[in-house]
Amino acid sequence: MAIFLQRPRPLPVIITAAAVLLCTALGVWQVQRRDWKHDLIATIEAGLEADPVVLPGKIEDPAAWDYRRVTVTGVFRHDQESFLQAQSRNGNFGWQVITPLERLGQSTVLVNRGWVPFDNKDPETRLEGQVTGTVSISGIARLPWRQGWLAREYVFDNDPVTKTFYEAALGEMAAAHDIDVAPIFVDADETLNPGGWPKGGQTVVKLTDNHLSYAIQWFSLAIAGIVIFVLYHRRKDD
Repeated sequence: MAIFLQRPRPLPVIITAAAVLLCTALGVWQVQRRDWKHDLIATIEAGLEADPVVLPGKIEDPAAWDYRRVTVTGVFRHDQESFLQAQSRNGNFGWQVITPLERLGQSTVLVNRGWVPFDNKDPETRLEGQVTGTVSISGIARLPWRQGWLAREYVFDNDPVTKTFYEAALGEMAAAHDIDVAPIFVDADETLNPGGWPKGGQTVVKLTDNHLSYAIQWFSLAIAGIVIFVLYHRRKDD
């Protein structure tokens, strides 16, 4: 008994070819994403392991500074705080306090001074931490980030009036106080602030790398499509 293929009809051929090509393309895309993710992880690790450098007065390429250790010197404008809702490193909900740091003759930088509980959003509850005069801050440079479109559309609503935000919308924070700022944030390190608040060192690096498993799934679906096509069109010749 031999197994032969029936003459395939056009519609199954078109559907199978489209499905196989789509799954193969998605598998290739995931392989490319995996390479990109590995390069990104290597860049972040190199930046975090490098010695701190002074953040320049003018930043031409903000992306080149993402996740680099930096130092900035200036005077905090505590009257222009913004509040970014976030979890602490221990998983507690509260606010990250974003404060402009005025640098002499250079651009102002928004500094994420750290996390406070909801009850300490009011600066009057943490007056000791409202340091005055010239200070030097060590931390990690970060690009602004946005929530996904679904969260922006239906869940999160930044409020420039109350200076409360649910994503690191640097431009909106600056506009809320009518100030010009550098195109990056600086997350202050874990150096203890007077009075204990805000608590710095809140930078979290969490990058998932599931692209290889996704690629295998897509390539497997492409192969499965071919196998199903062959089995569907086989005929027996006695």
